[in-house]
Amino acid sequence: MALDEFALRSVPDTHYAWAERNTAPRVPSDERQRTRLNGFLTVDLHRGLTGVQFRSQGKTGDVVFVVVLTVLRYVQQGCHWITLILDNARTHRHALEVAARELLSEIAELAHWPDLKATTVEFPHTPRTRPLSTPPSI
Repeated sequence: MALDEFALRSVPDTHYAWAERNTAPRVPSDERQRTRLNGFLTVDLHRGLTGVQFRSQGKTGDVVFVVVLTVLRYVQQGCHWITLILDNARTHRHALEVAARELLSEIAELAHWPDLKATTVEFPHTPRTRPLSTPPSI
């Protein structure tokens, strides 16, 4: 399973903008008034399925929420070994793994869910640099 996040932002429309003759139109851009929506894309590399979840923020806690929901969905389907491939974003560091494992074990204890207790979750990260076997691009 691969997981990555993206952001959708509203931008001002410059199609109908007035300007003085021989000058470019200026559209006021107030960053605080723009709406932003964070999305999390999961790709099941074994089955070829995709899933998208949206959150108002993209912080580590939100990524933990998406990771835990994804793991719970696959445990319900009978999976006992789940590998979540992550990139090297700052929200994917060690704190994410620790928080996700703690929340999963807490859910397993509170729900008395033996399948969740027996599930192994791995968090490999993509390499920071290009592998040596990949030829350089021209």
